[in-house]
Amino acid sequence: MRIPFLKLIITLFLLVDCAVLMAGNPSSYKTDLIENENIRLYFYEGILHLYQFEFSDAQQDADYLKTRHSASPWGHVLQANIHWWKIITGENEGAAKTGFRKELDLAEKKTTDKSSVEGLYCLIIVNSLRSRYELLNKNYLSTFVLLNRSKDLIRRANGKEEEYEPYYLTQGLFQYFMAAARDKMGLVASLFSFHADRKKGLEYLERLTHSGNRVLKTEGNYFLMKIYLEMENDPAHAKTYADYLTTFFPGNLVFCYYNQKINRLLYKTQNMMMTGNSCNTAGFNNNQLTEKQIKYLGVLLGKNK
Repeated sequence: MRIPFLKLIITLFLLVDCAVLMAGNPSSYKTDLIENENIRLYFYEGILHLYQFEFSDAQQDADYLKTRHSASPWGHVLQANIHWWKIITGENEGAAKTGFRKELDLAEKKTTDKSSVEGLYCLIIVNSLRSRYELLNKNYLSTFVLLNRSKDLIRRANGKEEEYEPYYLTQGLFQYFMAAARDKMGLVASLFSFHADRKKGLEYLERLTHSGNRVLKTEGNYFLMKIYLEMENDPAHAKTYADYLTTFFPGNLVFCYYNQKINRLLYKTQNMMMTGNSCNTAGFNNNQLTEKQIKYLGVLLGKNK
């Protein structure tokens, strides 16, 4: 069954990982968006652990940040990400959902300078994660309210991509998906009063695949994989990005799922042999996954058979 276009637009746009929003490259840009070096180090490390499904290691980073930097919102943002990855990999019980909402409330409360670059991005992150949760629960009206609340924050970043590399991600996604929404459903796009350029969006995201920042590079590859697979109907193009993800994060069984799906589509529609890095089954031997997660991910990957 095809996902309704409107739902797909919202889903992909809101899948922005909070880590990439805060990634910075001090050698090329004026400043990091997480100013404190120690916070930045543990935050990035925690996100990279999540990419590899190293949940216990990521939790240690979050605990450190919340203890040693208790006034900062970033430990709570990382903790919310941990809850989110658990929810989408089968650990979707009440405790994870309650914890997810609680951590976002704390992150927003501790964002004291909301007019700064760092504060602006934190608010975008909090709203994006809340929207993802509402979308997961099919609360579409709440999703639109939250997305609409974020539009002015995103607009304030427009034109500043050369100053802060992470803006290539937020603006790339916004440009692409709002242009796609305009082309398919003009009413939706009119809510944003924003000139969107589909081609520019793709160019911005492609630029990130060459970034020296590993987190930004991963997110650029991830979103281009999703776009070419689910929006552009070009699985051959999507495979380039999927192969990158499964090569550098072989323990991530969600990345594995998408690469398997792409391989099957290529074999079915173009009679192409399934080549490249598809899935490392050793990922199921990860002792940082619960039995419930292993069972859920096993069923998920089984759908590609």
